[in-house]
Amino acid sequence: MSGIFIIGTDTGIGKTVVAAGLAGVIKLEGVNVGVMKPVGTGGVRFNDRLVSPDALFMCAAAGVPVEPELVNPYCYELPAAPLVASRGNEPVNLQAIKERFDTLCKRHDIVVVEGVGGLMVPLSDELMLPELIRALNLPVLVVARITLGTINHSLLTIQCARAAGLNVAGFVMNHYQKDEQRPVERTNPSIVSKLGNIALLGIVEHGERIDVDSCRLGNTTEIVRRGVDWKKIVTMLRET
Repeated sequence: MSGIFIIGTDTGIGKTVVAAGLAGVIKLEGVNVGVMKPVGTGGVRFNDRLVSPDALFMCAAAGVPVEPELVNPYCYELPAAPLVASRGNEPVNLQAIKERFDTLCKRHDIVVVEGVGGLMVPLSDELMLPELIRALNLPVLVVARITLGTINHSLLTIQCARAAGLNVAGFVMNHYQKDEQRPVERTNPSIVSKLGNIALLGIVEHGERIDVDSCRLGNTTEIVRRGVDWKKIVTMLRET
């Protein structure tokens, strides 16, 4: 086993919560799990180094130490696409990320890796996110919001990922709220699954007391355990 790469249909749709919750569930099942956020923006200071709040959140959920040089090798202060945020700073280097990922794989049975923004995010002048995913040779789990507009965003992301040669393992829909369910929330998951010819691996409800920026886990692991078919994901990783 090596790992899985979590991508989103956009920024701010909850892929960090899904990635962290998945790592937390896998850890509770006794599997040695690690996490990685190769590139982050909007970083905060941690021991005199910029670190993505997403990386801190994932480390907390997985119960692993925060080692920025491994789990978040590239992080920039400006909350923008890495191509823009890295101006004047060290640019993203694919080989450096690959070396750190290989180190994490030697330490852990599974590494949950989270992307940055949506799929077609420029990491540098020469590097796009799909190239990074291909280099790590990981299957992809797409996280999408469940609300109006997600059919278009989800199908575009799935189609683009496949066209880039990525192994799309399935998708998860996020921010389900039973009390506010409308026809679109009831039908979007099955429509995306059918039109995208893709496995629906979970519907994650809206979490309580969760705040990624302040590293407040709340019930992250619990809602992912309830909503995501994590057993199928782990079985798939063991077979690859």
